[in-house]
This record gives sequence, structure tokens and C-alpha cells, in this order.
Amino acid sequence: MMNAQAGAALLPARSFQRSLPIPPQLRGDRRDGVLHFALSAQAGASELVAGLRTPTWGYNGSMLGPALVVPRAQPVRVEVRNGLAQSTTLHWHGAIVPGAADGGPHSPIQAGGTQRIGFTLDQPGATLWFHPHPDTRTGAQAYAGLAGLLLVDDGVDRRLGLPHTWGVDDIPVIVQDRRIAADCTLLYMTSMHDLMGMKGDRFLVNGCEQPYVTVPAQHVRLRLLNGSNARIYNFAFDDGRAFQVVASDAGLLARPAAT
Repeated sequence: MMNAQAGAALLPARSFQRSLPIPPQLRGDRRDGVLHFALSAQAGASELVAGLRTPTWGYNGSMLGPALVVPRAQPVRVEVRNGLAQSTTLHWHGAIVPGAADGGPHSPIQAGGTQRIGFTLDQPGATLWFHPHPDTRTGAQAYAGLAGLLLVDDGVDRRLGLPHTWGVDDIPVIVQDRRIAADCTLLYMTSMHDLMGMKGDRFLVNGCEQPYVTVPAQHVRLRLLNGSNARIYNFAFDDGRAFQVVASDAGLLARPAAT
């Protein structure tokens, strides 16, 4: 999966020639008043860098995962299958759920095993995410690609007129930094400095290096997730215009904040 030996640097990226991948939305299957989802952690390969195939992990695919759309106060059941060769968990980052459903190190899913999780998200609409949280393996498994969006939907954003057409004017932006060896494998913890926080020198958006997206001439909503292991980012427009921040991971702000 990941190479622990440093390799030669890859060629620089060709600027913005690949279309931004948009993770699919899953809205679940409603049965007996409960919304059912199925997620599978699995190994695969992804074209993180144009023309190169890198071994990666993902949910229901080879890299990252779908965006689960969960209405507020709707009972949910998630069946999680672990198709990996090691144990994992599924943690709902930012979700207010019981400890038994939280997916911390105390709730391992063994290799080849399945876990069924139930909860009800009675909290404001927000852009949250899910990722593994096993003891001693959280960093490595997230670095391999295990992450997905969890969208709590209370309908308020649509009533306020915020953009809501997925992938058109409501766009997920999952930012990650990765280090890739000359043989296309992911490099992880290859120096003593990495113990202070694993950082890479290649930058991915939705699992793709330097993608572009064509947007309509209107306000566009960006759902920004820092999916990196340790890196902190500053985001800006190259012409100096301001973003209008409308929400945090706790939900909508009282009013937009220009920044």
C-alpha cells in the first residue's frame, strides 16, 4: 500500500488539465422509517498524478468515499464492511452520536468483518466527515485515502437560497498533501521529521493533483475539508477577492464573514 523508503521525485504536475472528481452522494435506502447505508473499506489504485497509478484505499471505491446525505433527526443504520487486510474503525467526525457508534479505537472492525452502526443526527445542518480511527493506525489509514463527507441536511441552507446543486454550484473540495515515490507508491513516515506531523509535497483535491472545475457565473458554494494528516493551509483567490464564509463544521454562521 505505502512505501516506507524514500524515492526519486516525480515530474512536476501539468497545470490544471484534469477535471475535478466529484464524489457521489448517497442518500440511503429508506426501510421501515430507517435510512440504510452501506460502506466498504477497500484497497484499489488511483490516478492521483496524471498518467500514474498509485495503490490507495477508499470507501466504496479506490480513493476517498461518497458523501452521505443524512436528514436531521432521521434514524440511520450504516453497514460497514472491512475489506482490508487489517482492522479499522469508522469515526463520524463532528457528529453527535452515542459512544458505541462513534467508531473510536474501542470499536474495531476486524479484517473481513462487518459492523452495523445506528444513530440519529439531531444537530444543525453541517458539512462533517468520516474516517478511520483505529489505535496506532489512524494516520496511515487516512493517508492511504480513507475519508468521506457526511452532510447533515436540515433544509435551512436551501430555504436561505444557498447554492445546492451538487457538483455544479455546491462543490466538495477535499484537500490533501501526499508524498509519492518514483514507483508511484505513497511514501509515509520516511524521515524522523515526519514524527512531528506527516506532510507531503504533492497536493490533491478530491484525490486529483491540480484539477479544474467549470462553474456558473454566480455565487458558488465550496465545502472545504482539510483531509491532510498534519498540514495547515491558507486559502485565497489570486486576484485578492474575499471569500464569504457561511458555515463552520458546527453549522451555518449567524451571518456571512468576509475573509
